[in-house]
Amino acid sequence: MDIIIVPLGAVVVITVWLGFLKIFKKKEKPKSNDIPQSVSSDEDTRVKSNISSSSIETEIEQKLQNLENEKIWLKHRIEELTDRAIALEKTLHSTTKSNNSLELQIKELNNQIKNLKAASSLLRSENATFQKKIKELEVHKKALVQELGGAIGREDLEYATWDLVLQTTQLLIKERDQAVKENESFRQSNEQLKFEVVSKNDEINHLKTIIFDRETEIKKLKFNTNTFNDEQHFNNLNNQLFQKETELRALNEKLNTSHQVIASLKEQVQSQSLHSKKIEQEKLDLEKNIKNLPQQIKQQELEINKTVQNLQNQIKIQEEFYKSRMQNLLEENEHLKKEIVILQSDYTFTGINLSFDHLDDSLDLFTEVANLFYFVQEYFNFSGLECIDSFSQSQQVYFWLIRQLYVVNALLAYRVLDLEDRVANAPHVGKALCWYSRAIKEELNMILNY
Repeated sequence: MDIIIVPLGAVVVITVWLGFLKIFKKKEKPKSNDIPQSVSSDEDTRVKSNISSSSIETEIEQKLQNLENEKIWLKHRIEELTDRAIALEKTLHSTTKSNNSLELQIKELNNQIKNLKAASSLLRSENATFQKKIKELEVHKKALVQELGGAIGREDLEYATWDLVLQTTQLLIKERDQAVKENESFRQSNEQLKFEVVSKNDEINHLKTIIFDRETEIKKLKFNTNTFNDEQHFNNLNNQLFQKETELRALNEKLNTSHQVIASLKEQVQSQSLHSKKIEQEKLDLEKNIKNLPQQIKQQELEINKTVQNLQNQIKIQEEFYKSRMQNLLEENEHLKKEIVILQSDYTFTGINLSFDHLDDSLDLFTEVANLFYFVQEYFNFSGLECIDSFSQSQQVYFWLIRQLYVVNALLAYRVLDLEDRVANAPHVGKALCWYSRAIKEELNMILNY
């Protein structure tokens, strides 16, 4: 919002005028019929006062308008002056930066000049030493010429010495020329640097004058700004104070939020510290368990070894049991084989009327039984049970043989029962075989469920 600046005199005049208006408005106007002749003069004076008050009001409005125009002009002037001050500050900042960079360049140039002076002095000293060496070589040359006068054989020693002296002198002359060229280049660069230093000094002096002029303008502008009305300064201060209060409130709110954040962070830190302590405790427990692991592993290995030994002993016991049981079954099968042979001879030599089909079936069954017993006898007599490597393999062989024997025994029992039904006055061998097959079945179930 634009702040309207009004002088105190104008304010006083406006308040007085408003007071007069209130007083005139409070008074009631009398009716036209009741107005006496003596009151006409009062009405004239009131009209005159109204006219004068309206003229005063117009003057006050004109003054207020003039004051507003002056205020707007002053505002624009202040903005222009502030812009100029900001621009001058920027130019001053840039000039100070350029001044600092120029000072650094001057320091570098001074260092280069010092280095060039040192190099030129070294070149002069080297040139002097080269000249001394040339003089010494000339003296030695004269001495050699005096000592070695004449030729020896095909080669002329004087020519060789002169050639050597000429080569050395040429080398020295080349080195001297190179040093002279370098000295000349250093001298030229030194002159250029001096010229640059002079130009930079001129620029620095010019910038210093510009800075001085800008500083004087800034002082003038500051003086002009300080000469403004105190009321405007007071209003600006009030505005600044209001802004500072708002900023302070915002900062207090931020501070409260930051305190809340700090409290939450502290809680998080405490929870994390507790969690870290728990993790450390778990780590210690794990380390203890890791230390105790070898002992536990040893104990488990001992227990496993014991169980393995117990299992091996049980396996040996079962193998012996199966071997003995198998031997008993083989003996019983041998006995059955003999009985079957006897029965076969009885049935063949007696005058039993059998059909050839049944006889052929019984003969096939007898051949299968004979082949099975022959396989068992041949296998176990020649190779023995020791040829079976693993316990599982031997167990499978035992179970297979037992199943085959049970099947053969059952077939024999039913076949003999069939023959007994067909032949009259036959011995009760089939019933015995059926009973024997049932006994084998029970024993087989006991072995399998052992």
